Parts: sequence; structure tokens; C-alpha cells
Amino acid sequence: DPPAAGATFQVVVKSDGGSEGNTLVSKLEADRRVAWSSVVEAHESGVKISGIVEKEIPSGHGYIVRMGGLGLFMPRSQADLKARTKAKIKSGTVIDFKVIEVNDKKRSAVVSRRAILEEVNHELWNEFQQKHKEGDMVKGAVTRKVSFGVFVNVDGIEGLLHQSDISWKKFAPFKDRFQIGQEVELKILQVDQENHRLSLGLKQTTEDPWEWAQRELTPGSNIKGTVTSLTDYGAFVDLGGVDGLLHVTDISWKRINKPSEAISIGDKVKVKIIKMRNI
Repeated sequence: DPPAAGATFQVVVKSDGGSEGNTLVSKLEADRRVAWSSVVEAHESGVKISGIVEKEIPSGHGYIVRMGGLGLFMPRSQADLKARTKAKIKSGTVIDFKVIEVNDKKRSAVVSRRAILEEVNHELWNEFQQKHKEGDMVKGAVTRKVSFGVFVNVDGIEGLLHQSDISWKKFAPFKDRFQIGQEVELKILQVDQENHRLSLGLKQTTEDPWEWAQRELTPGSNIKGTVTSLTDYGAFVDLGGVDGLLHVTDISWKRINKPSEAISIGDKVKVKIIKMRNI
């Protein structure tokens, strides 16, 4: 924007007007020189400076960040902690960044927002490790769901609750079990600060059902359960966290061709344990 009447500002003399007094000056060039001095100083000292995201480069390789008349290049890989993130920074957003490369002849520079985020992230990890250790119970909020599990934010750190650590039952469906923003209580399985990985577990907050079964159940004993699924060769019965196979030949004294002729999913049945084996 043009300066207001009466405003005081620095300029660079572009050409001397001589005796006629029509000297050509540039406020933009003065702003650029001041900004470039700040850029060079920031590069040498490693301090952060601020700028405004002007636009995304059409090729998608990065952004132009405006600072005092200078257009600085921020590669997409330096825009976020995750280099391949699809999230975009809106034009007009004010960001902090570090200068990671300068070209004094061309008065151009490469800047990084990621470097700032990594510093903040490093501090978060240090604070996290001071408060928590492996085996601790923590509360967090679900941030996103993926095919292999659920990501949960715990004290500013995003951890992974892998599908295999959600339920003691193998390949149990889980996406409908969680909602974005839902608070969950989990156990810390592993803290890997070097690789920025936090592993969380839900099933580990309860006893392994198979350990319970080995302690409480014995071959020859009777127990009640619920039919959970049917196959051509039999039915699976939930005995309290442990699935037992009820073979089609053991369902009825009458000859049946398939389990559905005698029982249905959801039926409560009383069965006898013939043998026990964890598979």
C-alpha cells in the first residue's frame, strides 16, 4: 500500500534529479534491503523470523513467503513436519520460519517452517517423556482413523493405536468403535523420540482373555456363551473374550447339514469344553 501523507520512511535514491530536483527514489527497494539484512542475520544466527504466505507455486513444489518486499521460497517439504502432507497453507497466513539457505547475489533465500515446528515438537517430546513412561495409562483424543489403526493425541503428541493393539480378537473391526474427538484411555507401549513414534495399546488395558481361559476353564466343564458367527463347518461362540469353535458335528444329536439349521447368530448356548488350544 502507498504510504500515507505525512508518513516518514526510508527510501533508496534511484537517480539524481540534478538541478531540477526531480530525484527518483524507491521505498520498495529500501524495504527489500532492510528485509534482506534481516534474512542474512537470521541465517547466520539461526533465529526465527516471520512472513506472510503469498501464494502456492503452481507446480505444487512449495510457497512464496513475502517478507518486507522480498519473495522467499519455502519448499513443500519444509512447510510441515510431514513432508508428504496434503494439507495446504492458505495465502495470507502469517508464519514463523528459519532461513536455511541464502544467495546474496540473487538476493534470494530458502526458508523452513518445518524447522520451527521440529523445535516445538522436540520440546513437546521432552516434556512428554518427563511426565510419562512405557506402561503408563494415559488419556487422549482420537484425531484420525486409517486402515491400520487410529491416531490419538496425548498431551500434544500424536500416537498410533495399531489395529493389532485394539482388541485381543484378531482382525476385529474397529473403525465404527471410534469417533473423531472421542476421549480414550490407553496404555503407552513404546516411546521412540528419535523417530517421533508413540505406540499405544487398548487391549493391553485388560487381561489377555486366553490367560483368563487357561486359569478358569478346563476341558470337560460346561459354560454359557454367545454365537458370534456361522460357517459351513460350525459356529464360533464367544465365551467371555475367547472364541470357541462349535463344530457342526457337535451341535446336535440330529444330523444337520449346516449350523444355521439349529442355531443363529446371537443365540445364547450352553456348551462343553472338549479341548483347549490357542491359535
